[in-house]
Amino acid sequence: MKTFQKIILASAISAAPFASQAMEALDDSVLGNTTGQAGVTIEINIQDTGVSIGEIEYTDEGSVLVKGVTISGWDAAANGGLGEASDVTITQTIDVQENGSVTMVNSTAAGQQLRVQVAGVELQSNAAGNANLNSELVNSLDMKVELGGTSTTTIHNVDIQTQNLGTFGVSGKYAANTSGLVIEADAAIAIRDLDVGLFGYTAQQAQVIAGGAALAAGYTAGTSTDDSVAVVAGSDFAVFEGSAGDADGFVDAAELAAYETYVSGKAAIVAKDITFDDGAGGTVAIEQTIWADGGGVYIQLGAIKGDLTVGAVEIGGASIGSIAVRDINLAGLTQKIYGHN
Repeated sequence: MKTFQKIILASAISAAPFASQAMEALDDSVLGNTTGQAGVTIEINIQDTGVSIGEIEYTDEGSVLVKGVTISGWDAAANGGLGEASDVTITQTIDVQENGSVTMVNSTAAGQQLRVQVAGVELQSNAAGNANLNSELVNSLDMKVELGGTSTTTIHNVDIQTQNLGTFGVSGKYAANTSGLVIEADAAIAIRDLDVGLFGYTAQQAQVIAGGAALAAGYTAGTSTDDSVAVVAGSDFAVFEGSAGDADGFVDAAELAAYETYVSGKAAIVAKDITFDDGAGGTVAIEQTIWADGGGVYIQLGAIKGDLTVGAVEIGGASIGSIAVRDINLAGLTQKIYGHN
């Protein structure tokens, strides 16, 4: 061990002159250029294949599980206007002001979009004996979002002796309050195309539903095809007859599995072609101020005006029409987020 320690000491001593030269070089030629810069620029390129998150789980007494999150680039003008996956570059500049405040500016090229997809959102029970009990709130979500030319976030270093929240544009009863840190965010976005399914079935629920339908039809797992129940025209399994290359008129295991997949992909409520813009096809300006105190975190909207359009709504597989909500104005809305027992 002592020999090993001596080797380390000798190596450190021998490296010292080289380290000194490196530090001197940095001080003379590099450090001056570095300190002379106004800030830092970061380019984020999201490829057409996108980035993904398998699961996001929030656990309290029960759990909320968000599955299969994917974010990728989207070019709406490509493929004859049908759109296709594409690279998207987001440029971010970061500057520290003289008073210690930090300003971050994000920018994208005009018309660039992000495609956000979520495979499902499940509500899960953590109660003993209910490990497999869950329900599906969101069956699927697919959304294209266009970012405005620039968005700016400023993290203010607050002088609480001379500055209150009103200094940073907060209005109403909160204006006279103080906070050690205030965040102002100005952005512009538009939702170009959002499809979402609500109140769906999890894989476990689909298995139960499909199994019940099969049993009601007389199907018994493990029997030969010829011993299974005959498929009746218009029944739950009729659409899958022959899908496995066995158009024999009988329910079999492959058709049962196909029906499970079919059920798990269904949703009680489906909303399609949802858009949110400024009413003229442009992006919507969003201004918000964020602060915190002993009571929680607050978010106040300074401006957000736009039109919301839902191209089609289906309930139970039947369309009930379209919806348009115009002249939405949420300026002055304040949210308070805090924990509870």
